[in-house]
Amino acid sequence: MRLWDYHTHNSRCNHAQGSIIDYVKSAINNYFIELGVSDHAPGDILPILPQYEKYKKYTMSMKDFHEYFKEVEILQEKFKNQINIRFSTEINFNSLNALKTQKKALKPYLDKFDYIIGAVHNIYWEGVDSWSINIPYQSTPVLEKYGANKINLQYYKMLKQMVKSDFIDIVAHFDNIKYLYRPNEPNYTDEVWQIIYDVMDLIEKNGKVVEINTSGILKGLSNPFPGDDIVKELIQRKIPLTLGSDAHKPEHVGFMFKDFIKKAKKWDLKYLCLFNKRELHPVKIT
Repeated sequence: MRLWDYHTHNSRCNHAQGSIIDYVKSAINNYFIELGVSDHAPGDILPILPQYEKYKKYTMSMKDFHEYFKEVEILQEKFKNQINIRFSTEINFNSLNALKTQKKALKPYLDKFDYIIGAVHNIYWEGVDSWSINIPYQSTPVLEKYGANKINLQYYKMLKQMVKSDFIDIVAHFDNIKYLYRPNEPNYTDEVWQIIYDVMDLIEKNGKVVEINTSGILKGLSNPFPGDDIVKELIQRKIPLTLGSDAHKPEHVGFMFKDFIKKAKKWDLKYLCLFNKRELHPVKIT
């Protein structure tokens, strides 16, 4: 079975290595049928508020976004006989108000996207400054100060808001919050599990897709995002899944995809899905 990778970054985001063409060549070398170019949506379009300032450093500008799109168009034509290149972006969800700004700025590209990825990278609530899930030195202080249950609940509440907004197509690294606990897995309370199930209900209702994000293993975790218990529940509910490495280096394209498929077949996974112009296309696993 020829595979694909729908979650990749490149040097335009200021924290990944390699140009877009480097990722395309890596996908071709892996005999992939498709590659999704999905770098972070521009940060400078977000309001001037403390919770957004850290994120802005790790994205391209809105001015650069048009060049990003044009580069993908050129590569789509250049490599059309070797691989399908899909155009996308990863939205960092902060709040519904911020999402309105992002929607407005990206409106000229809505008919160009093959899919839109949505993710939660930062957590904050009223009276608390935003902090990143993905910065290791921040994890211990915030866990000690606010407690694991409070933080877990807030993360999934934000994820729920994002899915409910019905703007994105693919939910990225569903349980990204577990990065705080590496190399261990979080111990969710029943209250947290209920919100996780609520998020799944919304994904089903809104016809969204969950990515299997194998970068969790690269980040020192024992499983991809999401973890096995969540994946089993998704498969049981027949929620569509797709593949994304979240590669920040060209050599990580397609990282451990075959290992995941081999494992998930035992859980009765039968299909994965592709996108074209924001339409989902199921592909039977062979």
